[in-house]
Amino acid sequence: MLYSEETARRSWSVLRRRYGQGLGYREDIGRMMEAWFEDPGRNSAREKIDAWLKDAWHELVLSKVVESAELEAALD
Repeated sequence: MLYSEETARRSWSVLRRRYGQGLGYREDIGRMMEAWFEDPGRNSAREKIDAWLKDAWHELVLSKVVESAELEAALD
């Protein structure tokens, strides 16, 4: 699991508290989110998502490109 419900509540609470505190809001929120996503405790989930994206890319995009190239080569 990427996060528990309690962890999610705490994370959103920190982000909400930053709102309205002046300049740098977007940068601060960006840094907070980056730190959350880059937490080493999430490596396993990140690896699963990366593998899923790689498989989807191959199945939905690359296979169609190869298929199209083979068809064009056959027509030449």
